[in-house]
Formats: sequence, structure tokens, C-alpha cells
Amino acid sequence: LDLASNTWISIPSLPTTLHATQLIQISDDTLFAMAGATNTGMEVPVTSASYTIHYEALPVSFPISFVSFQGFLEQEGQLTRLYWQVNEEQIQTYEILRRESGRSQTILLGSKSSLGDGAHSYEFVDEFPPTDAQELSYQIRAIDFNGAISYSPVVLISAQAEPVRLYPSLISGEDHTLHIRGGVARTLSLFTTEGRMVWSGSINSDSWNVPMELAQGLYLLKVSLTDGSTVTGKLMIAE
Repeated sequence: LDLASNTWISIPSLPTTLHATQLIQISDDTLFAMAGATNTGMEVPVTSASYTIHYEALPVSFPISFVSFQGFLEQEGQLTRLYWQVNEEQIQTYEILRRESGRSQTILLGSKSSLGDGAHSYEFVDEFPPTDAQELSYQIRAIDFNGAISYSPVVLISAQAEPVRLYPSLISGEDHTLHIRGGVARTLSLFTTEGRMVWSGSINSDSWNVPMELAQGLYLLKVSLTDGSTVTGKLMIAE
């Protein structure tokens, strides 16, 4: 669809039919076509021969998509907890990097093995962040199966107090816990994007177990804290 002229333009046919397709814009003039499986409702494992036949032979790119990447100082600056979420990953290993303000050296803190194709969440704890640093920066280096490297956005963490945050923004798999970082929630309300309330109640906690019976989709959060302040955010529920 050409938005300027409001007309449709035909493009060449795809080399094969693909289920669960979506488009990801990575620049002003570049789109990547993402896909899940060649058969409706049947995923193709990335380690199988079927994957090689159906995907690697096709002229289609499958970049890693970082849904979110967050970091929090805990225990009065004695450790840093990193939390990231990915979608449509086809990555073998994640390497966690740290760079301190005023220093050019990048430190490899450790690595995490990929959980496989799909949407997943990961957590890593930096147990020995420098206590004299004004600011710490973290980044994830993703290495795919053929050795290609891509990077996450950089997370900057200040030694100063940070605002209250809600994470993760994507709820999937068996863990349905929403965390309230930097405060204690008194009440929480969940709305559809049309403004219809689907859940509301008192929780008096720094976490909330998202009801598993909620339908998949995007929701809006409103959290009232015990100090009288209010925090809002978005929550995506997936399989």
C-alpha cells in the first residue's frame, strides 16, 4: 500500500507458502518477512532437516527481534539483574557484555544458551558490578548458528534511584509473573486497548500472577502504589 497515493502495488510472489508470517521494519526502506512454518499449525524445528530444506535455501532473512531489554540495580547496588525478551529467535548463544562509564574496555560477563525458535525470556545476574561507577551499560551479543553476530539495544543503568518499572512486557510460556520494580503495588487494573476493564483488584505486593485464562493480545496496565503514585504500562500476552 503506497500511503502517499493510497494505491496498492503488486510485488513478486513468495517462493513458498509460509504460516504465521509478519513484517518487521528495520529501516525507512527495508522490511523483513518473518515466518514460522510451511504447514498451518505445525512448527519446523530449527535443528531438523526440514528447517534446512524449507528455510535456509530460501532468500529470506531471519534476524533476531529483541522485544525488550531491561536492567535493574538490586541490594543497594551490590548486583545487577538483566532481563530480556526475544521473538522469532534463531540464535545459538547470547553473550552478556558490560562497559563502565569512562572506560573503553568491554567485559564479557557470561553467556546463555538459546531456548530455541520462538518467543522466550531470559535473565542474567551480574553479581559483581563496580560499586564506584556512576553508570553501567549492558548489551547482549547474539550469535546465530552460522556464526553471524547481532546486538541488542544498550541498557544504561545509573547508580541513582530509578523510576518504578513494570516487567516483563511480554507474558508467555509457564511463567505468568509481572514484577513491579522499585515499588509495592496496592491495586492493579488491566484494560483492553479499547478501554474495557478485564481485571482489577488489590495485590499489596511487588509482583502479580497474570491470570492464565486471559485471552492472548495487548493490554493496558494501571498500577497504584502504596506511596500514592500511579504507574501505567502495556502488557502483551502470548502462548
